[in-house]
Amino acid sequence: MSVRKVGDSFFSDTGLLFLEESFLFDAAYTFVLAVNDLLNEGNSLAQIKGPVLLAKLKKASFEGITGQVSFNAEGDRLASYQLVNMQPVASWICYSLVCLSCCGLWCYVDVDPPYWMDGLRHDSPPDNLVTCAEGFMTEAGTGMCKRCLAGYYSLGGRGQQCAPCPRGSFTASTGSVNCTLCAQGSYAPEVGSSSAASVWQASRIMHY
Repeated sequence: MSVRKVGDSFFSDTGLLFLEESFLFDAAYTFVLAVNDLLNEGNSLAQIKGPVLLAKLKKASFEGITGQVSFNAEGDRLASYQLVNMQPVASWICYSLVCLSCCGLWCYVDVDPPYWMDGLRHDSPPDNLVTCAEGFMTEAGTGMCKRCLAGYYSLGGRGQQCAPCPRGSFTASTGSVNCTLCAQGSYAPEVGSSSAASVWQASRIMHY
């Protein structure tokens, strides 16, 4: 079943939404994108349920109204977070609030960067203290773990970056941990390929 691909052009200005409405919109939009992708992959409406829909929802990754929307293996959204750093000063306790917004910007409610687990002050999490899961990379500047794009993979770990798939292999999904070798009769001539083309198609193009 082929349907029109859903995109941002389907919606008018969402700037007037209240905060909680924005999260509800992104939640509903996640389902819309998942169902739309499954329909374009040839699934019928009767097939789009249960494990099939859940697997597609977990792979969702897009820039929503509330920021980057993606999920972990359990189906929980990878959210922004806040850190509260408390330090005793004489007979009282002072604290600094560090927040990492959904758009990846740091902000400090204090003048000094916070202390991290290595006992030192840093503007962002030190690379040696950040461990990203398989299929994710450590984003420069913010230290956040970001899902690898299609055509790239990552084994995870501290300071890990996404590596492009070698020629002759590809990965069509985001957050990949490895690349798939091209099947017999197909090829991926470029580094970082997200798909493989058939040799027949290539020879036909060359013939024309």
